[in-house]
Amino acid sequence: MRRKIASYLSAFIISSYLVYLDYTMLQYVAWETSRFLFPGIEHYPVYSFVRYLFYFTGAFIILVYTAYFIFYIYFRSSEGATKYPRLYPKVSIVVPAYNEGINIERLLESIYYQDYPFNLVEVIVVDDGSLDATAEIASSWGAKVISHETNLGKAKALEDGIKAATGDVIVTMDADSYFGTGSSLRYLVESLYTKPKIGVSTGIIRIAPRKGHLLEKFQEIEFLHSFEVGRRVQSYLGWLLVVPGAFSAFKSYFLKRLPSVPKDTLAEDFDLGMIAYRAGLDSVFEPNAIVYTYSKTSWREPTGRGSGGTMEAFRLLPSIGT
Repeated sequence: MRRKIASYLSAFIISSYLVYLDYTMLQYVAWETSRFLFPGIEHYPVYSFVRYLFYFTGAFIILVYTAYFIFYIYFRSSEGATKYPRLYPKVSIVVPAYNEGINIERLLESIYYQDYPFNLVEVIVVDDGSLDATAEIASSWGAKVISHETNLGKAKALEDGIKAATGDVIVTMDADSYFGTGSSLRYLVESLYTKPKIGVSTGIIRIAPRKGHLLEKFQEIEFLHSFEVGRRVQSYLGWLLVVPGAFSAFKSYFLKRLPSVPKDTLAEDFDLGMIAYRAGLDSVFEPNAIVYTYSKTSWREPTGRGSGGTMEAFRLLPSIGT
């Protein structure tokens, strides 16, 4: 417990220091730019302008996040009031995998521990040119395996898995994730049938506890903001900005009608959310459906897929889904 508190406190201190450095750098850049453009200008007006601008934007961000948090508290307090219909459509779980032999067995084990009827669950693992025993391990657990000769990318693996799926509901999961509770799959599927217009549902993704290092705690905070808070508010509006490929459920008629999974950006999960919205389908968040995923182990691992892919998706917005 002490180690956990110390990790969170360290993350807060470092974040505060980074904000201070950002403020200092902004002042310096503004001063140097003003001195270059307007020789002889005094530094005090420039510093004062930057300081008040920083205060104003900071206050605005705090206000927005406070309102966000109030909405979060309200929505969370009303959770559990809705009684979901007990439907058991056939479910196809599609798992793209590349060199995931060390992780995929835990995912498959968690699938078979779900309280969803076993005969209504189809597991499809798309081995995207793995160099390890990913395909053999998946086959030993009874999963249907689709193998690629070479690595063709996650979007292509998803596309092939979706084409092979026969379920009324298609659930996409990452090979390095696993179900956090025995009822997560049931809750996720049932949330699709609370209203006729719902076509996409997603749950909570949490960081699997490992060593408790600082990077893991930063990712826990990121996921807490993104899933625990952000998606609750977005679900009220009927549109999740991103439907994460690590854990999302789709009514199969929606995915089956797509000519292909979008490959123009790095963030196919953002593209699918956008296509669902343009097709008139709502997307919802189910807080009782939980999966765990593994955090990055190094600061050098790439972090730009989400933001970079989202920017690409916004750039291609007019053509997405057409």
